[in-house]
Amino acid sequence: NAELTETRHQADTIALHAAGREQLQITADKLLAAINDASRLQSRMQSEIGPQADYRALLQEVSRLAPDSVRMTQITIQNMPEGTEGRMTGYVMLDGDQSLHSNLEQFIDALRNCPLFDRVTLGNVQASQIADRFGQNFQITFAALPVENTVLRSAQVDNAQQEREP
Repeated sequence: NAELTETRHQADTIALHAAGREQLQITADKLLAAINDASRLQSRMQSEIGPQADYRALLQEVSRLAPDSVRMTQITIQNMPEGTEGRMTGYVMLDGDQSLHSNLEQFIDALRNCPLFDRVTLGNVQASQIADRFGQNFQITFAALPVENTVLRSAQVDNAQQEREP
């Protein structure tokens, strides 16, 4: 009788474990289906929206490329139907021996050679004075390249720079 009770107890334990495993498998299948649905949705969104510009990389490049005399007062980046467009406003101050023009030109050239930016245009340059320092206010417009185009343009810029070097 004790053996029969022990056998029944073991059978109940095995059945309980089997039910638990079956429930675990059902849950795992549901999770996998949800992950697959989310992946398909993300893929669909990527194809509809297209590749996006890397905003953090754009801001880091502006910070890295701007000479000390160039200061940004506003940076606006917007997703438009035709792509990601941006505008920067700022000022450049007379910095020792360098002219305002050369500092601003250096910055614009650096942006134009950066693979993250396209169609960089300088506009609305006006003389200004802050405290007792002379400078210029400016506005720059640009297109931010999508991530996949950035890699391609980076390779093109690297090749062009290598061709210019003696």
